[in-house]
Amino acid sequence: MAKKHKKHAQPHNVLSHKAKSKLAKQHQKQKVTRWIGLGIIGAVALVLSIGVIATWLIPVYIPLQQTVVSVNGTNYSASYVSKMVNFYTGGDPTYSYLYIDLVLGQIEKNQLMNEAAAELGITVSDKEVKEAIKAAGLDDNKVTRDIVTASLLYQKLNEKHFEMIVPLSGEQRQALVMLLESEAQAEAVKARLLNGESFADIAKELSLDDTTVTLEGDMGYHPPGFLDDKLGADGLDAKVDAGQPGNTGYFYDADKSKKLGYWVVKVTDRQTVNDNVQVQVYGILLPTVEKAQEARQRILDGEDFADVVEDMTQDITSKAKGGDLGLLTAGGAELPYSDYIFDENTLLDDLSAPIRAEVATTGAWWFYQVASVEQSKLYSEEDRNTLLDQAFTDWMDGLETDPANDIVRAELTDELKDLIAEQSLS
Repeated sequence: MAKKHKKHAQPHNVLSHKAKSKLAKQHQKQKVTRWIGLGIIGAVALVLSIGVIATWLIPVYIPLQQTVVSVNGTNYSASYVSKMVNFYTGGDPTYSYLYIDLVLGQIEKNQLMNEAAAELGITVSDKEVKEAIKAAGLDDNKVTRDIVTASLLYQKLNEKHFEMIVPLSGEQRQALVMLLESEAQAEAVKARLLNGESFADIAKELSLDDTTVTLEGDMGYHPPGFLDDKLGADGLDAKVDAGQPGNTGYFYDADKSKKLGYWVVKVTDRQTVNDNVQVQVYGILLPTVEKAQEARQRILDGEDFADVVEDMTQDITSKAKGGDLGLLTAGGAELPYSDYIFDENTLLDDLSAPIRAEVATTGAWWFYQVASVEQSKLYSEEDRNTLLDQAFTDWMDGLETDPANDIVRAELTDELKDLIAEQSLS
């Protein structure tokens, strides 16, 4: 028979009064320590929260949520602007600040275009936008979607709307053009043409405009209003578009740049230092020989040299110094007026005759001839694309100036602009 084991009673752990008192104190100490730990953690969290509020929430996040532009009730925040600046600049700090106003204008245009295109029944689907974003390898976010939408919408507007309203042909004029340095030269060209010389030969010989030299003066057929943009002219379209076949004429364009000018100079002092002749020179730079003659005559008639400089010179550096070109030494850099100022026979304070120089100035004479006019001629691909672009631009201008469109742009402080530019870098 198996032997039974006797169970022994477990002894009771009975703490003495002294031990109980000591244990209670330990428990109380643990509670205090735990509470202090929690308090420290809470204090750190509070400090961090205050730091976030002070360094990010108040100075960065909240200002970026401000509405800075609203178009017919659709609002755009400073944060949105910052992200669009980043898209266009690639985060380049060189241009971020400069792009802010451009982006604000683009936001307005995009929203107006979206609304007006929808009224024409022209829209872009989400699927089209996503496919375009994927094909271009762009990040898919609100700003990118809006930009891609605008781009696709512009293409659809051209294809489905403007292609239908811009004609394939129309009145076009063939103009022959050259740029001349003076009115006297224009008169001489007119005489040469009457004597049978070809416009092409004269343009190659005399024109100061590279395009007209390359084309031998023949600008080809274009619709009205095309020449000014092609040649950087001001007023050429108005003259040619009003002319009849065979008409010739010329006019002064004060804003046309060219690499030709005329100096009127004087020597006010001459000295020899270590066998080197040095002369103090003052001068006025003019765009044409007529202007140079005019300036010279004004001084000869008694006007102060510095006053005429202030009124007429195109040399910015010497203008601020009353025409002072400095103390120049013979044998130094070759200047257009070197022969005059270092000529020992040149008298002090005598004015030179106009001295021709290859130097950048603005102001020249356009000479033109209306060679032919055709009432219905097919536009070149380039010209028709220009007409399409112009039709779109006119359409957009109409939307922006339409009082029915409510466009509100906030006045951005310098601080907010700085913040937008700074955030666009990330």
